[in-house]
Amino acid sequence: MYLRDHTDGVVILVRVRPGASRNALSTGTGDRIVVKLTAPPVEGRANKDLLKFLGKKLGVPSSSLTIISGYQSRDKAVLVRGMDSAAARERVEA
Repeated sequence: MYLRDHTDGVVILVRVRPGASRNALSTGTGDRIVVKLTAPPVEGRANKDLLKFLGKKLGVPSSSLTIISGYQSRDKAVLVRGMDSAAARERVEA
């Protein structure tokens, strides 16, 4: 499952596909969701756009999100502070 409980909130496991024609979210394969981003993977732009996109999708400020692993990888773990896994699942799948 792409969601894991954390003491500070919930961790979302993500696979990023930079350079897409538009920003989009899809239920990925396996234990990660796929986030397609228009930003290229240059100088952290895709990471910034990922946090902004997920924040908007989850209805929280992007400052509540932190990449806790995979900063330079396509596979990332994003911590969402102050949210439980049930609320995150509902908003991601909406």
